Amino acid sequence: MKRPIKTALILSLVLALLLAGTACSSSDESEAPKISVQAVKTGDLLIGQYADGRVVIPSAEIQSPIAGTIAEVLVQPGQMVAAGESLARLETGDLEAAVTAAELDVKKAEESLNEARLQRTYTITSEEVKLVSLEREIYDSRYKAIEDYNQQILKIEYMKNSDLSVTSAEIALEQAEEAYDENSTSANELAIDKAQVALDEAIKTRDYNLALEQQKLVPIERAYLEAQADLANDPAIYTEYSQNYDIQKLKVDYLRQSDAAVTTAQFALEDAKARLDLAQEALSQTDIKAPVAGIVKSVAIEPGDLVAAATASSTSSLLTIAQSETVQVTANITETDIAGIEVGQSMRITVDALTLENQAGSVSEISLTPKIDSTGIVTYLVTGTFTDPDARILDGMTTFVTFIKKEKPAVLLVSNKAVYIVDSQQYVTVQKEDGTLEERAVTCGLTNGTVSEVIEGLTAGEKVVTGGIER
Repeated sequence: MKRPIKTALILSLVLALLLAGTACSSSDESEAPKISVQAVKTGDLLIGQYADGRVVIPSAEIQSPIAGTIAEVLVQPGQMVAAGESLARLETGDLEAAVTAAELDVKKAEESLNEARLQRTYTITSEEVKLVSLEREIYDSRYKAIEDYNQQILKIEYMKNSDLSVTSAEIALEQAEEAYDENSTSANELAIDKAQVALDEAIKTRDYNLALEQQKLVPIERAYLEAQADLANDPAIYTEYSQNYDIQKLKVDYLRQSDAAVTTAQFALEDAKARLDLAQEALSQTDIKAPVAGIVKSVAIEPGDLVAAATASSTSSLLTIAQSETVQVTANITETDIAGIEVGQSMRITVDALTLENQAGSVSEISLTPKIDSTGIVTYLVTGTFTDPDARILDGMTTFVTFIKKEKPAVLLVSNKAVYIVDSQQYVTVQKEDGTLEERAVTCGLTNGTVSEVIEGLTAGEKVVTGGIER
């Protein structure tokens, strides 16, 4: 019995050793090194500074321009809204009543202004009538006789010294005589006779008119002498009339130049219109609108809520809108690299979570405030803006940012991991279609540290080994 047992044990040990050997052989085969390859492709070579960044989507905090009670909320979180779109409305009852009252005040002020203008016109007209009456009294007094006499004397003296008709006739006669002297015809002689007759007639007419005015002077002079005698006996007669007239004229002139009541009514009307404008403006602000386009992130109000008017120091918001059309990226740049970055500089942004590469953008802001970490490293916050942001980009996503210093478009690119140098010659290992490997000399140009421009030695689509073999 013991012999078969020993034989069985020996066979078991041999079988176990064989199985173990087979397992080791399989393990060695499975652990054989694998190579990694990458295709050579055409693309844009971007040379610049690199940094990790993070997506920032600015938010607009919406507040109420006026105090009031929320009547309705028109949006909900996640909803897209356009700039100017209504977000919520306040109750309008009290504000509408205020507008109505202000409109009534404007009408009353307009009526008061019209009444003030009419009253001013009436007052001035009444006082002007009094002025005319006083003026008539002056001329109806004895002074009028003196004035009439003086005017008549002036008229007579004027008629003696100036008579256009006589002067014209004399000139006509002289011209006729000169014409006759040049040509002694019967026609010219007849012209002299006619001119002489016309002159004689003009002189007679002037003398007649002058005699007539002198006859008129007789009663006027009589009244003048009587008036002078009266004034000599009582000079205060004219003075009283004159003083009353002067006082009334001053009053009329003052009324014409002064319109205090009208001005006050105008001010009252302007004030009423201003209050109406304010009431209408307040009513228009009951419709709370989106100042920017974007996505509603949060809504903190509901119908019936009382809200305060926005102030410069207030921080609470009714709604928050993420400005989806303005997507930004921020990156911290070290003090040694910040000098190479400027506002307006082109950027390329990669969003790893969405496999978005080379998204265009530009630097929009460079913070002048340094950030110093616990190790003493100094960085500055640089903000860039996507040119045409993808709608899938979300706030907070991580990015890889290239601040472009030089760009070479549409060149053949190879990974720097595939390039090695032997005796100053650049080489790559090419994996052929049948899986075999070929060492090939290449010439590379510009590099950004990750990929290099291929000048010669490779074509687009070929696969090069980037790892897994020893060189």
